Amino acid sequence: MVSKEWKDEILTWNVSEHANITSFDVAIDSIWKPDITIYNDVRDEGRHEGGFPAAVHSNGKVTWDFPLILKSSCLMDINYFPYDKQACPIKFGSWHFHGHQLDLQNKSAAGDQTSFVPNGEWQLMAAPAIRTSTVYGCCPEPYNDVTFYLIMCRKPLYYMYNLILPCIVVLSMTAVSFYLPVESGEKVSFGVTAVLAMMVFLQLVSDLTPTQSDVVPVLSMYLGIVLLLLCISTMSSIVVSNIHLSGEQGHEMPDWMRKLVLGFLGTIVCKRKAIKTTLDEDAENSIKLEPVRSENRNGRLRLSSNADICGSIANGSTFSIRDSRKPPYLTHFSASIPCNSQDEMSLHGESGNPTANSAATTLVLRQILSNLKGEDCTGREKKAAERLKTEWEMVAVVIDRIVLYTFLILSTVATIWFFANTPPCDGQLQRTRYSTQ
Repeated sequence: MVSKEWKDEILTWNVSEHANITSFDVAIDSIWKPDITIYNDVRDEGRHEGGFPAAVHSNGKVTWDFPLILKSSCLMDINYFPYDKQACPIKFGSWHFHGHQLDLQNKSAAGDQTSFVPNGEWQLMAAPAIRTSTVYGCCPEPYNDVTFYLIMCRKPLYYMYNLILPCIVVLSMTAVSFYLPVESGEKVSFGVTAVLAMMVFLQLVSDLTPTQSDVVPVLSMYLGIVLLLLCISTMSSIVVSNIHLSGEQGHEMPDWMRKLVLGFLGTIVCKRKAIKTTLDEDAENSIKLEPVRSENRNGRLRLSSNADICGSIANGSTFSIRDSRKPPYLTHFSASIPCNSQDEMSLHGESGNPTANSAATTLVLRQILSNLKGEDCTGREKKAAERLKTEWEMVAVVIDRIVLYTFLILSTVATIWFFANTPPCDGQLQRTRYSTQ
């Protein structure tokens, strides 16, 4: 509701001469009224205020109260969206009379909020009234105006639950996805899904904020940073998958990469000990022939090489073989072959239980001889290939951990920066280009 009050010297009378009438109502169109208008009014149709009468008092004071629905322009500052505070001005002033003819004053220091209806999106903090006097280029006389500033703060709860919280959840899930094994093949697909989700959030922000190019909202910058981090995470997953498969493809590892990644960077990400343990276990993860005692006619002899074992088998001896990759009770056994090839052969385990089938024993011993003969050539090549594959896999693990730690640091810093840039919501008027019109 708008309340106007002015004094008209023509509309005065002596109360005693007019039956003690102190005031009466009159149609506003039948008396003079100041041409107070709203400077920043943007309504297409004109206002119809003539239907509301004014009260005329005996001393010439005229009061005119009438309801009014305003539609004014307000240049919004969306820099801190959705934690933004707006100061929208409503400027009242005379369009024809200058300050020497019409002295416009505000009746109170702030607008009356008695009949204010709360809004679900905005919280009205204050409505101060400020009187100014301006000299325009057209005229030398000053023109007075009274501007009411509606200081409002946006309620961010809706945006917290629908934009910011899902964004933080996507960030957390992306960080956890680094622990997915490369062999699963799900890291890249998850990264692409997260990138698409962030693009949807950016589209929602662009739909909810006013279209302007003066500033970029802090929320849009935060979502842009998160989108960039997710893209880097997805690209790193592709690179890590390629590195992980380099060993299977037989690519040689450069010495500088072995020293830089497995040495220096592995120490930074606390993987140096795990790398050393894995490579050492891989080097020892092969069949070892223990020194055995050969029993023959000349007594006991200790064999020292595969050739000695092969020769001892040919001459008839007892030997033992142990596979270091399995428990001793599964892999430690002894075989006895007499000198006479026509004699019965037998295979005994540690417990001494004989094997009944001689034909099966012969097949087992032949397989053992075949493996022993190939240990020096094929076995070494296989070990080298396995070690190279393990080194490439460890390089992929180290790079993946470096990207993970970088992702965690940057995402945490970006989130703290976003919440640190939220201004306090108060009723103080900040005179900027967004609040002065």
